[in-house]
Parts: sequence; structure tokens; C-alpha cells
Amino acid sequence: MFPAGPVSTLASQAAAAVLAAAYAVAAVDAIRLRGGETDAELPALVVLGLLALVANLALRGQALPGALRGPTIALVVLTGWLLFAAAVASDPLLSVWAVVVYAVLGIATARLAVAGSWRTVCVSVVAGFAIFVAGSLFVATFVDVAMRFERRLQLLSLDPNQLSRFAGLAAIAALVLAFTERSSEVAARAGWLVVAGSCIGAAAWSGSRTGALALAAALIFLAWAWLDRRAVAVGVIVIGAFSLLAAPAQVGEVLSDTLGREIAIADLGSVAGRTETWRVAADEARDAPFVGVGPLGDDEVYAEARLDGRIGWDARNAHALWAHLLVVGGLPALFAGLAMVAAYIVVAARRLRPGIDAMVVLILVDGLNEAVLTTPNASSALLAAAVIVRGIDASRRALPAPGDPLVEAGALGTDGGVVPVPG
Repeated sequence: MFPAGPVSTLASQAAAAVLAAAYAVAAVDAIRLRGGETDAELPALVVLGLLALVANLALRGQALPGALRGPTIALVVLTGWLLFAAAVASDPLLSVWAVVVYAVLGIATARLAVAGSWRTVCVSVVAGFAIFVAGSLFVATFVDVAMRFERRLQLLSLDPNQLSRFAGLAAIAALVLAFTERSSEVAARAGWLVVAGSCIGAAAWSGSRTGALALAAALIFLAWAWLDRRAVAVGVIVIGAFSLLAAPAQVGEVLSDTLGREIAIADLGSVAGRTETWRVAADEARDAPFVGVGPLGDDEVYAEARLDGRIGWDARNAHALWAHLLVVGGLPALFAGLAMVAAYIVVAARRLRPGIDAMVVLILVDGLNEAVLTTPNASSALLAAAVIVRGIDASRRALPAPGDPLVEAGALGTDGGVVPVPG
């Protein structure tokens, strides 16, 4: 099941398996399942993350080599500030737990990328999504059988945007596994393509417009990096023109519903509804500009905003990554996040890692309209791991040219040399 690489051992496979379980557990929406207990998964996730980290460290004992450079410095500053904000929050214990989970899952994923390969990380993502879907289907089969199955499944899983994001990341991971497969392994490549198609289907089934846009951007990026760029540009133009000509009424209706200011603010799918949550974030930043309310304090902020009429729907967060950082960590968290993204782009401009960078594209595009890091999840772990790998890149004066356009020469190994990290 696990791809062969420079380090294909029981330890790396165990780390990948445990991380897959962690991603699946983190995907469960605790608020929907347990009536508001947002802390339900945190202890289990810390244990799973530590197990994955220990399994990897048993194989590669030293710390991540040269990682504290460029974007990773901004990541450390952001994490440290969120930890400080958590410590002074009204409910410090849960907030500190949340930051610890972010850190443990992120470091464990990064360790897996360096000690094993990014392909092994991709297997963890696909397996984690499969575990989550299988678990949801199993539970939905036996819960409230009078309810329509699709509705039961939706209630048991995430909100549509979280589901679409997880499915999109799994789709990208499956594509990486398909296109970095040896050309002689036709069956394996076909299998991963089927998995990718299924994940794209799950993302479409969620009905998330933001998730669909983010996944489309990530897929276009992958095609642009892997295929002939002129052909990709022509394909995007042709598909866009066909959509506008073949279904003008449907496209116009979606744009009208999304952009129209006359839509009631209770419509969370419209810009009118989302900008209300951003105004709340700005108000909160004026009240607490330097510390914010802590990593798990945004639920209470938006519950109060709903009660006093500042928003017209039951928002649980700021519905934008930048606004979320502003609420939970104040201006320092926002500036650290922006610096991390800017530093990442600078390193990526030197040389692309299509598989790694496509996941970051999906998370950041989704983050324009969703608070993608509200809970410890696969998104937070993969973003942290990508930043750390790029920090290792930044510690090297020059990146070697890849021998294969679909396979990336990557992170420094524990011997200080270069090991392949397909992505």
C-alpha cells in the first residue's frame, strides 16, 4: 500500500497509518455530533500525533535539518503568539490544547515528509479521508433510520466547506500518487486516478462553492506545473467559455445569489452574509488588537454577535482565514500569517513542488472565504508541513534541477544530503 522510497520501513509506515487516523478523527465535527463540545477530539489527536511523531523519530532521530528558515520562522512566530493568546484567553486550557494539536500534527507530518517522502504523506491523506468516509457511512447506517440516508450522512459529517476541503486535499494527494507512479505500473496509476475522481466527486457532492473554486484552482495549478502551460491556458478558456454559453442562466443565478447585496444577510452563501462576519472580526480587533480571544474563542464571539443582531445567521467563525487570525490572535497573528505566506511564495518562486504547492494553493484559496484552520485538521497539519519543507529549501543556496519533471528532488535528509521527496 505504501509507496517505495528512500525510507520504506515499518516506522515510516506506522507513522503514516497513525497520521491517517489522526486526520480522520480531526475531520469529525464535534459541535454537530456532541452538541457543542469542541474539545472532544483534542486529547485523542494529541495522542495520535505523538505516536506518529515517535514512530518517525525512531527511524530518523535528529531534528528537522535546516528547517528554521524563511517561512518556518513566521510559522514559529505565529504558533508562539497563538500559544500566548491561548494562555491569556478566557478558557486557556482548551485553547492551549488546540495549539498543541496544531504543532504536534504539523511536526509529525513534516517529519514524515522528510524521513519518508511527500508521497507517503499523500497516502496518509487519502487513507485518512477513506477512514472518515467509511466511518461516517457505517454510523449513518444505524442512526435515525427514519431519516433520509443522505441527510443522516450530512448531519454526521462536517459542514459542506470542511468536507469539500478534506476531499479536495485527498484528490490532490491521489493525483500526486498517480503521476509519480512508475510508468510501468499502469494498474496502480489507474487505481489512484479512480481514487482522485472519487474524491473530486465527494467534493462536488458537498455543494460547497468555495471548496469547488479552491479545488479548481489547485487542479489548474497542478496542470500548469506538470503539463504544457499553453494547452492548460487554452483548456481553461474553452471550459470557461463553454460554461458561460451552455448554461448562462445557471451561471447568472449563482453569481446573482453570491454577489447580490439585496440577498438577506441570513443567506450565508452570499457576499452580504459573509461580510457581516468580517465586520465582526474588525470590531473584535478594535477591542482586542494585540491578543485576540484565543484559538477557540471565536465560537463565543460569533454567538454573541448573533444574539445582538450584528449577524443574521448562526456563524461559528469569521469565514476567512485572515479574519479568523485577527479574531483569535489579534494583529500580530494576522501579520505573522501574511509574512508566512509571503515567505512561502518567495521560496516557491525559486522552484515549484507541484504536489506540495497545490495543497497550499487549495488551502489559501479556500481561506479567502473560509476559516480553514478553525480546528486542528488535515489542512492545518499539511500547511505546517509544507511551510517546514519550504523552510528547509530556503536553507539551501541553490535547489538542484529535477531529473524527472513529475518527481521533485527535495528535503535534506538526516545525513545532510538530498533525498527524493516526490510531490
